[in-house]
Amino acid sequence: MIRRAQAADVSAIADLERRVFGSRAWSFRLVAEELAHPAAVVLLDETHDGLAGYVGLRIAADSAEVSTLAVHPDLRRAGIATALLAAGEILVRARGAEHLHLEVAEGNEAARALYRGRGYREVGRRHGYYDRSEDALLMTLDLGATNG
Repeated sequence: MIRRAQAADVSAIADLERRVFGSRAWSFRLVAEELAHPAAVVLLDETHDGLAGYVGLRIAADSAEVSTLAVHPDLRRAGIATALLAAGEILVRARGAEHLHLEVAEGNEAARALYRGRGYREVGRRHGYYDRSEDALLMTLDLGATNG
């Protein structure tokens, strides 16, 4: 079940954030601030066992950004990330966004393949973005296209 996150979800999101991203994880405080930000939306995918994954989105005028995407390590390759992205794309398109942007670590081939499969294209690079040791690839989805 995908639903919009609320303040009561901060702990579960922060716990999964730490599990997935380790030293790069957002703190409890940053997760809480993101949920409270007027331009931000966080969508959750829940199973009967708890939080399966989440996607954070920021919407500004005709543009939107995927700020974070995480799936529980035990539940990867089950379509959760795809479902979250699809729900996020629908939401930001309905709010008037024409493009959806994101950054992905160059070495994260699984994520890059997921995004390419949804129609995102590489449009740039941020050198040394992740701990100054790994580049971020900038990817964009044209929301005017059909992405399923």
